[in-house]
Amino acid sequence: MEVLEIIILIGVTVSVAIALALFVSNITSPYMQTELIDISYVILGNQTISIQVKNKGPKPVSIVAVKADGKYYPQNIVVTPGEAATLRVQVDPIGVLHEIRIVLASGTEYPLLVKL
Repeated sequence: MEVLEIIILIGVTVSVAIALALFVSNITSPYMQTELIDISYVILGNQTISIQVKNKGPKPVSIVAVKADGKYYPQNIVVTPGEAATLRVQVDPIGVLHEIRIVLASGTEYPLLVKL
């Protein structure tokens, strides 16, 4: 009888562990979304920078703003997986290093340094 009790106890323990693991994974999965974007830029002249943001991840990415040298430019762009969006930013002066940040809806900021 002792062996049967041990087998039942192990079975119950494994079942509870599996149920707990599934419960925890369902709670944390919405918070563990990975955004995978590729950012490239081209200097167009006239102090304009054209920035291309390509979504290489599995879920849509929302761009809510572009920050250029501390100035905030609101955006409302959703980039679906495999697609790209182009953003244009005016900066001044020429010959200076400019800090550009792409701000996503998740709060993540992707920095980019550009020298005209």
